[in-house]
Amino acid sequence: MKIKIEHSTQEDKAVIKVYCPYDDQFIKGAGNSSGKFSHSENCWVFPSRSEAKARALLIEIFGTDDTATSPKVDVRVTFPRMYYANKDAIRLAGRMVARATSRDSKAVLGDDVELVTGWVRGDGSAKNWETRTSEGSVYEIFDFEASKLEELRALSFIEVEVIGGEVIEDTITFKELVKFTCNVKNDEQATFIEYPFLVVVMNHDTKTIDVAGRDLLMTNKQWKNAYSLFSEIVEKQF
Repeated sequence: MKIKIEHSTQEDKAVIKVYCPYDDQFIKGAGNSSGKFSHSENCWVFPSRSEAKARALLIEIFGTDDTATSPKVDVRVTFPRMYYANKDAIRLAGRMVARATSRDSKAVLGDDVELVTGWVRGDGSAKNWETRTSEGSVYEIFDFEASKLEELRALSFIEVEVIGGEVIEDTITFKELVKFTCNVKNDEQATFIEYPFLVVVMNHDTKTIDVAGRDLLMTNKQWKNAYSLFSEIVEKQF
């Protein structure tokens, strides 16, 4: 399921309808922002005043809302060792891979997820059940947000391979970027960090950055702290 937001009315009140994959963390956050699930429409309904909070929650959990421009890629994920999530779904960088609901239940795969080899099922004990996947199990996750690739690759218990999707040759992750040398120029309003293939502009008034050239892929946490991260790079140059 792709994320979609629609503006509508209910009982003469302005609302937004949010269509997104199932996720326990999103359910908790939606409840804290006056969101209610509509079983008849299979979507979350928020008061229009909560749109900003709903979008922020979507980006935090799934890496995107319906306005994001991050490329979509298809990835193959391998679990070299048996892996389990205690009383929870198996999630990887904002995507639900599979979810059991008890020790004896079958596990349901997440949206746009296929199990290529291995197995996944409910396991553990009645009180401490698990969603467990076998050693060597392989999943293919489609329409994965490229902006979350660095976060996915950082997980030590899986192996990740990009197998298709949109072209991302013109992108670079923050982790890859910091390996290159750069030139730094300053004026009263901004600092310009120049790489051979992109320029990062640090705006001192807004404490934000702009990027020109190749697309820069960073996690949500990195984007929130982007000004500080690049400030550290500048300090190391002097």
